[in-house]
Amino acid sequence: MKDYKGAERRRYIRLKSVFPVEFKLLSPNLAEELSGLKQGFTADVSKGGILLRINSVEPDVLSALKRDGTKLTLNINIPIYSKSIKAISGIAWMKVITKSEGELCLLGLSFEEISDKDRKTLVGHAKSLYRTPILVALALIVMLMSIGINRIEEVSLKKENTVLIEQLADVVQRRTDLVGWLDKADADKEILLATLKDHTKSIREAQIEQEKLIAKEEELKSTVIDLETLKKELAISKNAQGVLGKKLGNLSRDKDRLQNRLAIITHNEQERLKEFAIVETARLSLEKATVDNMYNWMKVHQNRKTGLIASYEGDPALKNTAFIYDQSIVAQVFILNRDFESAKAILDFFKDRAPRTSNAFANAYGVNSGGITEYTVHCGPNIWLGIALMQYMNQTGTHEYLDLAKQIGDWVIGVQGLDPDGGIKGGPEVTWYSTEHNLDAYAYFIMLYKVTDEEKYKEAAKKSLVWIKKNTYTGDSGRIRRGKGDSTIATDTFAWAIASIGPAMLTRIEMDPDAIMKYAEDNCKVTVDFVRPDGKTVMVTGFDFAKHKNIGRGGVVSSEWTAQMIVALKMMSDFYLDSGDKIKARHYRKKYTFYLSELEKMVIASPSRTGQGAGCLPYASHDDVDTGHGWRTPRGRDTGSVSGTAYGIFAMKGFNPLKLAASKK
Repeated sequence: MKDYKGAERRRYIRLKSVFPVEFKLLSPNLAEELSGLKQGFTADVSKGGILLRINSVEPDVLSALKRDGTKLTLNINIPIYSKSIKAISGIAWMKVITKSEGELCLLGLSFEEISDKDRKTLVGHAKSLYRTPILVALALIVMLMSIGINRIEEVSLKKENTVLIEQLADVVQRRTDLVGWLDKADADKEILLATLKDHTKSIREAQIEQEKLIAKEEELKSTVIDLETLKKELAISKNAQGVLGKKLGNLSRDKDRLQNRLAIITHNEQERLKEFAIVETARLSLEKATVDNMYNWMKVHQNRKTGLIASYEGDPALKNTAFIYDQSIVAQVFILNRDFESAKAILDFFKDRAPRTSNAFANAYGVNSGGITEYTVHCGPNIWLGIALMQYMNQTGTHEYLDLAKQIGDWVIGVQGLDPDGGIKGGPEVTWYSTEHNLDAYAYFIMLYKVTDEEKYKEAAKKSLVWIKKNTYTGDSGRIRRGKGDSTIATDTFAWAIASIGPAMLTRIEMDPDAIMKYAEDNCKVTVDFVRPDGKTVMVTGFDFAKHKNIGRGGVVSSEWTAQMIVALKMMSDFYLDSGDKIKARHYRKKYTFYLSELEKMVIASPSRTGQGAGCLPYASHDDVDTGHGWRTPRGRDTGSVSGTAYGIFAMKGFNPLKLAASKK
């Protein structure tokens, strides 16, 4: 055993607390007990011994301590250890301090017998107690520094994100201004060219008339008539030629002026086109960064426990609500970004954890708890959940959700079977029919048939298509009813007719896709003042939830439904491009790029600490207003919307969620 006596035994470790010590006094040969079990404590330990403190020491104990060679048996109790440290020690020194409450005895003890294990335990724990406050303080300092650094990074990131969004808004506004200027230049050029054409025609007509007069003069000179008559005729001819000459001069000057003006407009147009190319390149770059930004906004809001994402950020009444339609489309955003893990977290919740009612999923669940928050069961949201399952499997090449997808499809077929015409009610407990739900169902049944090859899904799709044509399409300039017996205009029915059925099939069943798009524009397009969170007001042209003139609250731009129209317009452009009709393809391309730029004006920076200034879209241009369909827009001008943001990404990427695209595997 190593000798720890001598100077080393005084190198005590000063504790920040005390260890209780039980001791007995023994004779020098350890054969005789000089006292019973007594209590003391130590706050100073070393490898060689401890400093023992005894309060109110008894006279007989003090007398025994003063004898030469007295030994002590020690039981040192360390609070977190179940067994005490056992040792035998001798007295190196002693000091007695007299106090009013009794004698305080300080004993410097040196270990004579103690196991190496107990010695290491005692000293090791003492050192840890000594270091702990320092370590805690250091940890606290590090933590505070980390928080400070993180906060600085958060502020920096939020600033960067906000700048990005402001740059996008500025570039998009400049693009809008340039497009307006170029459109006006085109109109002015068209008028100038028509005027030039008229002038050229008039000049040619005057020249022909002049040539006729000259020919007539020559004819008069060669004709034998009296001199007076000849003079008269020649005078008339000369006068007519003078009038024509003046007219020709005026026409020529006008033509030169028009050509100069046309040249100036053309030159300016070329300069604007160069600027437009620069602006468009910047817009596309910022758009890509913004899409990534918007994706991150949804990503950071995903609950780690349930996988769900709150449908709105900013409206306290809805802060913990996850509507399943929104979960479907945000899952598809994750799928688009090849973030299958995040998409799977949402889909697994519905496969494994989500409680059901009426054999289907409820409309909404709690983000944190996963419990039902809206017990209503509607067909549309369930169908959209199924669509997300199908999109996931299509892109991953797996079939892990096929059973659930078929369960949803079969449940919807059951609802369809309740109607002799094959229509699908809004839900099992309601009587109304939604065109939107039936369009969703048609697209979903087509997906299921494509994957399973089961005839029942093909038949269900046919029934839905027949029902849609019979009960919703009026044939009156492309109008589509909101539902069976419901003539209300709902913008999404027009967009989803294109997205779900497709222009080719619509044409085949005599539902004119051009007329459908025109009717939506003529009746649902609005231009409004949109007040951005920084207080800046911009004019935005987009699509209302309904025909705003029928509601009486002024126009409101829906970010989600405008994005749906952009997807539909792009589909129309692609359809005509594939058909070889470049003029119509260009017509629709111009429209969808215009509305996309307008939608990008509405991108705002997330106000929350979680969102860190990432880009998102509000549900609408105005908060807390009637949509015209039985609900109001969320409260708060800077309330971020999952549905608006997700569909905004679909519009920017040109993605149609109602069709299974080719897999990128």
